[in-house]
Amino acid sequence: ETVDPKAPTVILIHNMWGSHKTMHRHEKYFNSLGLNTVSFNLVRGSRSEDPSPFRGIQRFKFTYLLWMEQITDVLNFISGPKYIFSFSGPSLSGLIAAHDRRDVAAYICDGGPFEHVW
Repeated sequence: ETVDPKAPTVILIHNMWGSHKTMHRHEKYFNSLGLNTVSFNLVRGSRSEDPSPFRGIQRFKFTYLLWMEQITDVLNFISGPKYIFSFSGPSLSGLIAAHDRRDVAAYICDGGPFEHVW
């Protein structure tokens, strides 16, 4: 949701088997702080039956690579400064997608199967 076109955007990456709907409370909170929010369904990581442009190539790519490409596409689509707030296992793909980007001002990871992340 866009609150202020000049404000940073929080990209919300849901947990495994979550969906953009599970981010509803987080979206409301960030919007109340004056930040814009974007959430979406991860391919092969959501219970949603939304059609995906990635469906034809799914079987050829490792799931985390698909997520990394999908998150990169979202980051490229949104202009201006961004924050990423991710949950659980998909956070690894988000970290890789955000690596070396100058438009990502902060990354918050809530949980995840991590040990000794770079």
